[in-house]
Order: sequence, then structure tokens, then C-alpha cells
Amino acid sequence: MDLQPSREAILERERRWAIPVALATFAALAMLIVSTIVVSSVSGDGEAEILRAADAHRSDIVLSSILQAVGLALLVLPLVFLFRAAQARSERVRPQLIGLVVAAPLFLAGGALCNAIATNEAANDFVDGKASADLSVKEATRDCVSAAASASSIMRASASSSSTTRICRLRTKAP
Repeated sequence: MDLQPSREAILERERRWAIPVALATFAALAMLIVSTIVVSSVSGDGEAEILRAADAHRSDIVLSSILQAVGLALLVLPLVFLFRAAQARSERVRPQLIGLVVAAPLFLAGGALCNAIATNEAANDFVDGKASADLSVKEATRDCVSAAASASSIMRASASSSSTTRICRLRTKAP
């Protein structure tokens, strides 16, 4: 008794699901592109400006993350479709891995939502003056000088070391 579906049954299942999976894939792609466009209002030169812009555009960050999460979650459909197609054609594909195929985009979607929460919280804390530095000015200067020396020795390019030094100076300035 053969438990494997026939070739015709496999092709019929793939034909039946091809259009819904393609539509889900295009919808996911569209949502990911739109999420990038929505969050494009959050920009700036340096971390402080970006945090201020993020605080001013909190709803854009939330909307973008929701679109991104839904788009990533929709990718479950094409990934499962491709997994099942590969599984039907090869005995080497382990059916137990379907959980990983489903979980990966869902975890990425959850990460997108967590990112929105963390970004909005960090921006709010920064703008309200609640943010505090983890390093003292002396420690930051030491770390930056060490990083500049490493970059200089690795790159041996004046532009690289001067930009690293400039970043270090910005980080060590008191707010």
C-alpha cells in the first residue's frame, strides 16, 4: 500500500493553490514596500535626530511595523507551498521541518512589532530626557580612540579614521 499521493494529485493540489499563494506573495511584497515608504518620514543625521523624528512620527512607525508584520506573516503561504512541493518530489525533505518554515516568518513578524514598541519607547525616553548614557565620557573617549586606532590600522585610509574620530567626538559630547 503506497501512502504517497499520485503525481496527478500533487500537480492538482499545486494548480489549485498556485493563484492564492501567488496573490498572498504579491500582497506580502506590497505590504513590505509600503511599510518602507510609510516609515521613510523618520530620518535624520545622527541618532539624536532620528530619535526626535521617531517621536514626532510615532503613528508612522506603528503603521509601518503592522504592515511589515502582516507582510511577513503572509510569507508563510508561499513558503509552505514551496516546502510541500519539494517534499512531494523528494523523500530527503523531512516533514518535521514544516514547523520551522511556518515559525520563521511569524517570529520575524513578531520582531517587527517589538521593534516598533522599542523604537517608540526609546524615542519617547530620549525626547523626555529620561535617556541615560551607559558609559562615562572618559570610557567613551577611550573606546572611541581604541576603535579609531583599529580602523586606522585596518583600513589605512584617512577618510575612514577621520570619520571614526568625528563619530567619537559626537558621542562624547554632553547633551
